[in-house]
Amino acid sequence: MRRFAWLFIVVLTVPLGCQTGASPANRLVVGTGASSQNDPQTASAEAANQALQALGSTKPKLVLVFDQVQSGEAVLRGVNSVVDPSIVFGCESYSPLTEQGNTPKVGVLAIGGDVEVVSAMAKLDGGHEKCGHELGKQFKAAAPAKPTGELMILFGSCHVPSDDQLVGGVRAELGDKFPVVGAAASGGMNIYYQGKAMKDINVGVLLRGNFRCDFACKEAPGGEKDKLVSSARDAVVQVCGDGSTTVRPTPALLFIFDCGGRRGQLGDQLQTEFDGMKNAAGGSKMFGFYGSGEIGPVDNVSPSRGVGYHIVSCAVYPIAPVK
Repeated sequence: MRRFAWLFIVVLTVPLGCQTGASPANRLVVGTGASSQNDPQTASAEAANQALQALGSTKPKLVLVFDQVQSGEAVLRGVNSVVDPSIVFGCESYSPLTEQGNTPKVGVLAIGGDVEVVSAMAKLDGGHEKCGHELGKQFKAAAPAKPTGELMILFGSCHVPSDDQLVGGVRAELGDKFPVVGAAASGGMNIYYQGKAMKDINVGVLLRGNFRCDFACKEAPGGEKDKLVSSARDAVVQVCGDGSTTVRPTPALLFIFDCGGRRGQLGDQLQTEFDGMKNAAGGSKMFGFYGSGEIGPVDNVSPSRGVGYHIVSCAVYPIAPVK
């Protein structure tokens, strides 16, 4: 039986979990870390330190943590010992995914520099669509003047098809063009909000700044291993280019949200799927997880939707600020 997970993230410079700090001019700074240490607290601290080291002197404004150890409190103890818990978000999953691999115990993403972050959380009282409305309303209340770029990352407790109900509520408040990507944690798993482990919630984190995003969402009808592998590579090629017919700069960050059901069916081809995605990514930082439902648009003009048994990719490209 397939299970799906939800993730929602929003970044701004206002209340609702907004973080501020000095940032290098005109730069989006990204760092990732991964660990397979057996002890979850040790693993999460190690991954968080790796991510922070990649930021250098830049102060983190957002830390995302995805793990497969299903020991939420211990994972958070490790991450919270390294960074301010108020900027820590994430969830348990089938497996994190970074450019280092798709089988680590814990994966961590740290973002700083030229970006604003705002977070929102809603409980599942009244269902997922109502929850989506609540998240959308919180972000509307906090929204400043329209930025150059924005991206919402959505995750939480909604197993497919509830992910589409959640996105529907968000779109009803923010519009069909609002860019949303993410995934769902499997049923009963912990969701992390401001450094605390919770259940039966959905979380949104919004990123705003001088960047643009390209989107893709792919399915492999029939589920044959070779089609699963090729669909994953195609999802990355669509947003990053293939290096020959389409020449693009390397993204600062590539979000990947893959299906736990696909992961199980790939079996001995799991590494092959990862190799194809990494090669197509062209050296960009990668971050995401295998969950229980995926969120995103099929391209740059279509509305975001909640689906299952798909892979969603989102490439984040920094751009020069408007003077």
